[in-house]
Amino acid sequence: MKKFRFGMIFVVALVLVSLFTVSCKTTSVAIPETEDRMYWKIEGTDSKGNPSTVHLLGTIHVGDERLYPLPEQIMTDFENSDRLVAELSSEDLGRLQGELVKALLASAMRARGKNVIDQLSDKEREILFSVLNESIARPLGIYEPWILTDTVSVFQYSSCGLDSSKGVDQYLMDKAREKGRSWEGLDTLQLQIDVMQFGTYEEQLAVLKSMLTVLEDPTIFNLYINTLYEAYIAGDIEGVLRADEVGNDEVEKTSGMDKDPEFEEYSKKYDEQLLTKRNRAWADKIKKCLNEGGETFIFAGCLHFIGKDSVFEFLRKNGTLKN
Repeated sequence: MKKFRFGMIFVVALVLVSLFTVSCKTTSVAIPETEDRMYWKIEGTDSKGNPSTVHLLGTIHVGDERLYPLPEQIMTDFENSDRLVAELSSEDLGRLQGELVKALLASAMRARGKNVIDQLSDKEREILFSVLNESIARPLGIYEPWILTDTVSVFQYSSCGLDSSKGVDQYLMDKAREKGRSWEGLDTLQLQIDVMQFGTYEEQLAVLKSMLTVLEDPTIFNLYINTLYEAYIAGDIEGVLRADEVGNDEVEKTSGMDKDPEFEEYSKKYDEQLLTKRNRAWADKIKKCLNEGGETFIFAGCLHFIGKDSVFEFLRKNGTLKN
C-alpha cells in the first residue's frame, strides 16, 4: 500500500495543509561514525581532474530537540560547501503555494462532483473526524482522496510529538536563508506534486480507507513512527530499514491490503514513482555534481540512501561508485 514513510513528499504536504488551516572518476566512499547519523562523503575528480566532493546527509522531515545540535562536522561541511542541494530548490519552494492552488483546482475538476466524505463508512468518518476536526475535513471532500490522505498523515505525525519545523531539512534551509544562500533541487516541483496525486480516484480512496482502518488504533502508527525516529537518532541504518519493513507489513495486515492483488500492483507502481525513479535521477544528479567539481552538500530523506534500489545502488550502476 501507499507507505507511511519518512521519505514521503513532506514539505509539499505541509504547504498543502497550510492552505487550509559528462564522466567523473570516483576514488572512495567514506561512512562516518554512527553519531553522524545518515552521513556519507563521496570523493572523486571533476572533468578537469581536480578534486571533487559530494557530502550526502540523509534527513528526517519531522523532529524534536533531540536532533540538535547537528554534529559539528556536518555543519562545517554544510557551511563550507560551494553548492547546496535539497529535494526541492529554493526557487521551487517559492513557487510551491501557487502551484498547489492550481493542483487543488485541477483535483476538484477531476473528482467530477464526487465527495470523498460521502464514500466513507460511518466508522471511517468517525476515525477521520477524530484525527481532523470535521470543519477541516469536510471541505477537503470535494477534491481527490489524496488531499485528505496527506492531510491526515501530517496531523498524525504531529500527534506523535514530532514537529515539522524541527525537521532536518527545514533546519538546514533556514540556515541557508540566514546566510543569503540559495539551493538547487533534486526533484522538480511538478514531479513532487505528481507523486502526491499518484493513482486513480478509486486507488486513492482505497489508500485513504486503509489508513483510516489503521488509525482506528493509532498506537500502531505511533509505534511505527517512534521506532523509526529512535533508529534515525541512533544512526542505526539497519534499525531504520527494519522498522520501515515491519511497520509497513503491520499496516498492510491491519488494513487488509495484503490480501488484495490489485492493490499490491498499485503499491509496486507507487514505490517506483516515490523511490526508484527518483533515486535513479538523484544518482545522475550526484554524478553531475562530481563532474562539475567543488564541494557539494546534498540533504534529502534518509530512506532514499538505504535499502534496495537506494541512491547508492544507482550510483554503482551509473559508474560513479566502484565498490
